[in-house]
Amino acid sequence: MKAMTRRWRTVSVPEAGTVSGSEARSRMSVPEGTAGMCCGGTPRPGSDAESGSAVVDFVLVGALLTVLFLAVVQLALVLHVRNTAVDAAASGARYGTLADRGAADAKTRTEQLISAALSPDYAKEVTVTEEMYLGIRTLKVTVRSPLPVLGLIGPGSALEVSGHAALQP
Repeated sequence: MKAMTRRWRTVSVPEAGTVSGSEARSRMSVPEGTAGMCCGGTPRPGSDAESGSAVVDFVLVGALLTVLFLAVVQLALVLHVRNTAVDAAASGARYGTLADRGAADAKTRTEQLISAALSPDYAKEVTVTEEMYLGIRTLKVTVRSPLPVLGLIGPGSALEVSGHAALQP
């Protein structure tokens, strides 16, 4: 069996009662490889054992914050598309109930509003029907559009909204 020998190195330690560590130092010998270690062999904060950990922390926290930020932006985009479709459907329904307008005008108006605000792809499925609601004839405009999941890309007809307006007697 080979006997293990420890190398010892000299470390400067400030004396008690000195103002700064550079004024008076005494010499103390410690086993090599244990500098920067607390008693028990755990690394001291700020020692060589923790070098580079700030970079890793920055990357991990930065990645998490980036994903969180992109999720919030995507949620805002989904809400924008939904609110735009609801507003266009309601506006188209009101436009179609005017005295000199009809269901075809309501559909055209809804398609124009959605195409101008979003994209013509979101205005492909617009339907207009007359319904009775609590004894009142109403015009119902229904819009089926893609639900944006990644940017403006998403499954078609996943978002369905409608707008109503009372027809003139």
